[in-house]
Amino acid sequence: MEKKFKKIMSVLGSVFLIGSTISFAGAMANTMSPFVVNGNSDYAIVTGNGAATSDVIGANSIRDYLNTFLLKNDSTVIDRNITGDFSESSGEKKEITLGDSITPVIRETLLNNRIPSLLNDKFSWNDGTGSNTYYFHEEIITNPDKVQILTNLDQERLEDLVVLTNDKGIEYRFVFDTELKTSKIGSENAGHLYLTLLGKEYEILKLSESSITISISEEKVVEKGSVININGETISIGDIFENILEVEGTFIRKGGKKTIKGVEVYVDQIAYHSSAGSVSKAIIKIGQSIEKQINDGDEYLNKEENWKWVINKPGTYKGSIGVKYDLSSTGYNKNRPERNAISSGGGYVFPENYAALIFDGLTSENYEDFELYFDEKDLYNNTEVEEDVNVVILKGENENSITLLKDNIMLETDTLYLRYINEITNGDETTSAKCEVYFKDIKGDIDQDNKGRIQYVQDINESNSGITLIVGDTEINVNFEDSEDSEKRIIFTTKGNLGEKIEISLGLNEDEDFDRLGKNKEDAEKDEIIVGGKSIGVRKDSVLTHYGIIVNEPEKNSDSDKVILSIPENQVKSKVSFLGKGKEIVDVDSPNIEVGTKVFMDTEIESIKNKNLILVGGSCINTESARLLGGNACGSDFTAKTGIGVGQYLIQSFVSSYNGEKIALVVAGYEAADTSRGVTNLITGDLNLDVGKVYKG
Repeated sequence: MEKKFKKIMSVLGSVFLIGSTISFAGAMANTMSPFVVNGNSDYAIVTGNGAATSDVIGANSIRDYLNTFLLKNDSTVIDRNITGDFSESSGEKKEITLGDSITPVIRETLLNNRIPSLLNDKFSWNDGTGSNTYYFHEEIITNPDKVQILTNLDQERLEDLVVLTNDKGIEYRFVFDTELKTSKIGSENAGHLYLTLLGKEYEILKLSESSITISISEEKVVEKGSVININGETISIGDIFENILEVEGTFIRKGGKKTIKGVEVYVDQIAYHSSAGSVSKAIIKIGQSIEKQINDGDEYLNKEENWKWVINKPGTYKGSIGVKYDLSSTGYNKNRPERNAISSGGGYVFPENYAALIFDGLTSENYEDFELYFDEKDLYNNTEVEEDVNVVILKGENENSITLLKDNIMLETDTLYLRYINEITNGDETTSAKCEVYFKDIKGDIDQDNKGRIQYVQDINESNSGITLIVGDTEINVNFEDSEDSEKRIIFTTKGNLGEKIEISLGLNEDEDFDRLGKNKEDAEKDEIIVGGKSIGVRKDSVLTHYGIIVNEPEKNSDSDKVILSIPENQVKSKVSFLGKGKEIVDVDSPNIEVGTKVFMDTEIESIKNKNLILVGGSCINTESARLLGGNACGSDFTAKTGIGVGQYLIQSFVSSYNGEKIALVVAGYEAADTSRGVTNLITGDLNLDVGKVYKG
């Protein structure tokens, strides 16, 4: 991360000697054909998504070198729109109980061992007394109870039945595991300090207890006539003098900085040549801010208001630099959709597509409907019959939807009939009340003579239900609860550790028979249905319980004195993923790709595949290199496919995989440092790059 003397020498290798006459190998521009022909570019430089920083630096070096031969800064503008694709990213993928925080299942602190793309690494920096090694790690933090899977049982105003909520609950941190001498940063003898935050490399100019000062700029090699497109502005380079550079008619001294068209320009180095026909060049830094102070709590760069910087004593042991999600996305607001909780398929994406918390949806389960309603039926108890008795009917979809036990015989049926009995033994004194259960004995398991009749089976009460609804592996106990008023309750309770209750109020008529829901017939009331202690009887939308049972349109059905429960064959859970670095997907119908000034990632190949390609990085990291080198290969596998071993690099030219009239040049090393040496040889060597040429070093 330290790049000492990051000047013209580091950009162009040994071609330049600062302060001396600039001399190019005369054939160099020709040997780089067909990438630059007659001063015009026809190339795109491609690195792997997630490539080593040195690969990106090398790609930029090639770009800057090639651009010095352009008649102008050739900018072929096509449209682009960048989104993140995490389909191939690694990380935590878990199932979460509905209504729970994600932290009991996904750890509060995720490190490299859980999300492999998070760094656990070291960097070197010369503080002026010598170069030292410093250790650091990255982590993702989830605040308990701030990130939850909620159903609309928990919160009525949701866009869907179940959502992922985030109340400022996720954070990224770059944590220092070794203390820096922060007072030495920027001192005369200290080297440049570079840190990679959220996958982006920044030059660090200063660290304080609650702020960092960084350079947000690009380093470019320019000559007279160069044109730079940045932040929507076109910046033209004029004359270059020994210690002065002309930019848009404004003169800037070496080491000086000025703001031109809203863009800051800093002149870092000038390589001046006064001889006729020679070309003077300069290295400049140009960008949003050559020196920007970021304070704890500031918006993240690029005006991403959802994310704020969190800066806590950076450079100290366990001090950190990070970003935190800063919105309460916990409900539904049609006027502020960015504040809505996340529905299935959505997620919270960290800046730079560096990580994502994604709600993948629910586990897939088959459902069976059970309908509870009222009617009059003829009931048989032994040989006696009572006609037109008001009963509660509970009906499932299948012949074996309901199981009950009678005299140690397990009975299965699709329909039950429940009748209220208020027993009187002495005068008007009530000694007990019960709920009798009847069913149609289709198979004659109880009484062959009364086969097909609706006949008495057993009583149910709070202590002994005897009734179980069965859907797949889901079992639900059905109980009856008496009370002193005219309303009684039938209670559905899921088995297992959730133990969730659905309570349905049953009303009695003057004859003390069940004939309605609640107090009033054909009139929905909020307490007619209670789930987990919450009254939902007048809710218009279907309600999802934490087990995954759906109470269908409570108000509409209650108005008809019925309840419809959809019961899953297993407990339903949510699927949640916390994933690392995502691929960058480019939609070529949106604005501003500048070919010749931008280095592309392999995930963007569709937008530039008909160009001549320079592929930086081997088949282990760059999918386009892998396409040409026989497939993805790392370490010894890479050696087996290419013959390139430890300490070696490869420069090889192929016919492009996408266009038979174009070439694709691979620059790849066994390790990242070897790739860097290959880049240097490409820039400084007199190489023939015709198709089929191979150079090893």
